[in-house]
Amino acid sequence: MLTLSCFGQERLGVCNSPFAGVTGLWINPASMVHSPYKWDLNLITANAYLDNNYAYIYQTNAPNIASDKGNTPIYVNNDYEYNKGKSSKYMVYNKEKNSWRKNFYLNVLAQGPSLMVSLKNWSFALGTSVRSSASLIGLNKIGSKLIFEGLTYEPLQNIDIKVQRARVNFLSWHEIAFSAGREIKRTNDISIKAGISYKYIRGLSGAYFLNKEAELYVPNDSDLYFNNIDARYGYSINEDNFLQSNGKGHALDLGIIFEKKALNNAYQCPNFCNKKLELQYSWKLGISLLDIGYVRFNKNAQKFLLENKTDKWYNFSEITLNSITGFDTLISQHFNDASAPLPDGDKFTMLLPMALSIQYDYNLGYNFYVNATWVQRIPHFGAPGVDRVNFISVTPRFDSRRFSIAFPITMYQYLWPRIGVAVRLNNFLFVGTDKLGAFLGNRLSGVDIYAGLKINVLKKCSKKKNKSFFGF
Repeated sequence: MLTLSCFGQERLGVCNSPFAGVTGLWINPASMVHSPYKWDLNLITANAYLDNNYAYIYQTNAPNIASDKGNTPIYVNNDYEYNKGKSSKYMVYNKEKNSWRKNFYLNVLAQGPSLMVSLKNWSFALGTSVRSSASLIGLNKIGSKLIFEGLTYEPLQNIDIKVQRARVNFLSWHEIAFSAGREIKRTNDISIKAGISYKYIRGLSGAYFLNKEAELYVPNDSDLYFNNIDARYGYSINEDNFLQSNGKGHALDLGIIFEKKALNNAYQCPNFCNKKLELQYSWKLGISLLDIGYVRFNKNAQKFLLENKTDKWYNFSEITLNSITGFDTLISQHFNDASAPLPDGDKFTMLLPMALSIQYDYNLGYNFYVNATWVQRIPHFGAPGVDRVNFISVTPRFDSRRFSIAFPITMYQYLWPRIGVAVRLNNFLFVGTDKLGAFLGNRLSGVDIYAGLKINVLKKCSKKKNKSFFGF
């Protein structure tokens, strides 16, 4: 995928490098202009990202879970499980002292062949990928506590529980993207570059649940009363073929980059400059809009409206569901007094994880750089659609023609720190994570890992006499 901007982490260790090539389009489509590559072909890239700010597994990490191969059960750490005799070295805890709204983000990516070609002033790219993303945002503390503990949690029994506005969204889609960019203005020391990416989208599946308000009451450990619920939900999925297209859509990425070409010192151009300094910079500032688009589902689609509904749901804890249709039937029986589902429509639209991003990259010299990146999701204003993670990051890195290493430091949702590491080897392999604690720590709240294989050809440049201190 050429304009890939997945809402999880943004692969910060590699996307802001001067040698990012097609990979840089993840954060700004203008980044490919004046690339040091004649062409850059991504063969395959994979990314898996999961994070949340509420639940975690204590005293373990992702390698331990993976090496266990599912032999050890994972249980929730509460009285209900202990009373049933369930205990394990892998216990899920909740962050009870965290009073912030709870959120959850999931992203899985499979990126196929993607080719970028860089000419004198123009650059072009074409590629494809499959993405799946899910988000839950806005769940309040008492609502998340009820989900974690269940109906057996006595402090939540016989009290009024208000679950305020919250969003749950899932979207899986295939993208075919075309990108173009060029230098639009140059002065003696400033270059301005712009880029655009158009993405044709095939919607594979989608689902949403948008809660405006819900008032709950737990009389005992098996029943749940809905005194008032105001929500809507919908889905589009083919349970026999998850890769079938159920809708289509369109999206754009837009970006602009300002580069200061006049270097302050000779050591800022140690590695890969020509006499016009076209492939190096003192600093650059990028601004981009990402994933501005939608998917319209019109096959295997249903949407439902629950408006001011009330019901006493007995034996709620014993519910078992075998299909989506079974869920719809249960909802209709309890809230509409109907024996069959009563959909509100058979078409709906979901928005992509839209965001505004600003990137600043400073050349310290001798192949050392420091980058600051800000990503702020653009709200959907009550419409269905996957929500993006907000973050601010600072990434110091060593970046040469054949090797780079970076250490992104990210404030997830502006509050929780994450530290990562990424390595690029000889321009053909990159691997990294924006959440190193998932592999080395002992409080597993999520995981992030990405890797890619590429082949490319560097442009031939007349190097300056002052060669790199590191000899790369």
